[in-house]
Amino acid sequence: MKFEILDVDALARLGQIKLNNKEMITPNLFPVIHPSKNIISPSDLKKIGAQCLFTNAYIIYKNEKLREKVLHLGLHEYLNYDGIIATDSGAFQQYMYNDDSLDINADSIEKFQENIGSDFPVILDIPVQLEDDYEIAKSKVFTTIQRAKDNISRRTRSDCSWFGPIHGGKHLELIKESSFEMSKLDFGVYAI
Repeated sequence: MKFEILDVDALARLGQIKLNNKEMITPNLFPVIHPSKNIISPSDLKKIGAQCLFTNAYIIYKNEKLREKVLHLGLHEYLNYDGIIATDSGAFQQYMYNDDSLDINADSIEKFQENIGSDFPVILDIPVQLEDDYEIAKSKVFTTIQRAKDNISRRTRSDCSWFGPIHGGKHLELIKESSFEMSKLDFGVYAI
């Protein structure tokens, strides 16, 4: 991944990310799409100017028929979208449904994201929820940091630019600690 600052104005900056022969301007928004149920297709989003998309690798992974199709075609061909695609690992589902029993583990979902050709895969992190007290939040932050370290040792593709999530919730000290520790690790993007 290559990031270049194109212009600055006061405290704002306009940048460009180049990744896998694709480009996007920053700042930018990633429209979030369901991998198989869309009112607006990814190709139509591209026509109206979307330079990037975000979809959920876990939803693809848990549906055997869909999983095999995307593994065979690759994510970009399956979605009929030639822009930058980021994928979530399923941590969002664990967060939304407060369900740690989802049939998912970091090794398999992270490898899957590489295998389908995600440009920006996300590790299986543990999002801190707003109601988490300090000790619970701290445990989630340090579990995420450990998973980030483990992810680095498992990577098999250099064309995936991994998201390293920053967590801490309402606990600013933990956000600082998470930022500091994650910044030591090799991630293409550090996402808050």
